[in-house]
Amino acid sequence: MNINELPDEALEYLVAKADGARLTSIAEFRASAIRRKTHRYLSSWACGGPIIEREKLMIEPKLESGDWYGKWRCVGLSWKGRNHSDVVAESALKAAMQGYLVSLHGYEFDFVRAAAETSRAKGGSE
Repeated sequence: MNINELPDEALEYLVAKADGARLTSIAEFRASAIRRKTHRYLSSWACGGPIIEREKLMIEPKLESGDWYGKWRCVGLSWKGRNHSDVVAESALKAAMQGYLVSLHGYEFDFVRAAAETSRAKGGSE
């Protein structure tokens, strides 16, 4: 499945796992995000910004014929074993987090299945 098909909560969950969080299910992620207000990669520059800087992700307005049409583009370059990524989303942070996951796993990775399998493997109901 395409990364654009991934629900926001599953996207943040996979970003948290990729960033080193020791989570075993989306249900556990949901509880930790509510309790500690952490892992808000799609709404908080304090959470997503360090990843953008560390991974050297480039974010820009998505232009078509010189006009911005309300979407953001993120480009992640190939470096240190990373895949090239070029994704478009409705917000700068969402584009960046999608770009981060694509740079780690490539476009062919089934992100939706990965989020569901992790949750099911630990007895989650997602």
